[in-house]
Amino acid sequence: MLAVLVIQVALGLFSIDIDSLQPGPLARFLSFDDARAVAHVHHLVFWVVVGLIALHLVAIAIYAARGRNLTTPMLSGRAEIAEGVAPPRAAPLWRAIVIALAAFALAWFVGHGLRLTPAPASPISGLDS
Repeated sequence: MLAVLVIQVALGLFSIDIDSLQPGPLARFLSFDDARAVAHVHHLVFWVVVGLIALHLVAIAIYAARGRNLTTPMLSGRAEIAEGVAPPRAAPLWRAIVIALAAFALAWFVGHGLRLTPAPASPISGLDS
């Protein structure tokens, strides 16, 4: 499921809608027709994501019917550990902060179309505001 979500996000970066008003931040690297083709695949992958979500919900329901609660451990991060199994070690907080900052910087950079400077003004009047 994570791989499909990565594919969905990557396709969204390069897709463009039919009237070119809402392009992905990296759509400028593709022709209009190629970006529309990417948008079509992006739309199809959306339904794959919906199907995987449904599959996950069915799996949770099956486990619940068998008496195993998966939802509470997923939400709380705490589960009963079998005897003889060592509990997982938590990573240091500084590592989480560094990774979060790096992820934010990467998302900002990609979201701005791989530019460190502002994007040029739109040639269509009224769209730059």
